[in-house]
Amino acid sequence: MKKLVNLFFGLTLIVLISNCGSGSSVDNSLPPAERLQGEWEIVKAEGSSSGMNEGTIYSFEKDVMITGKGGSETKGNFKATDSTIIWEIGNMEMNYGFHFDGNNLIIEPLNSGQVLTLEKK
Repeated sequence: MKKLVNLFFGLTLIVLISNCGSGSSVDNSLPPAERLQGEWEIVKAEGSSSGMNEGTIYSFEKDVMITGKGGSETKGNFKATDSTIIWEIGNMEMNYGFHFDGNNLIIEPLNSGQVLTLEKK
């Protein structure tokens, strides 16, 4: 009986630890623009300029998207579909593919060859 109780507590502990993670979880029942809300930090970057991208913060506040690192910021309005972000900065429009991988946000600036992995702050 004691072995069974220890096994139960051991399994419970494993389940609790595996469900703990850094950052907030993403509620996939929300519309895309709402799932993006908040601050995200690039923790991994692949492709051109990858080292320069790590540490960049992407902030989504209502319909405004802000990117910044080291004191400089770029701000513009955005719209999101299920898999695309359209970011308008003045007269320029930038398109990004995106999806969620667990609690991470994966952004791919279209035609750039870059893949950016972001964690919610």
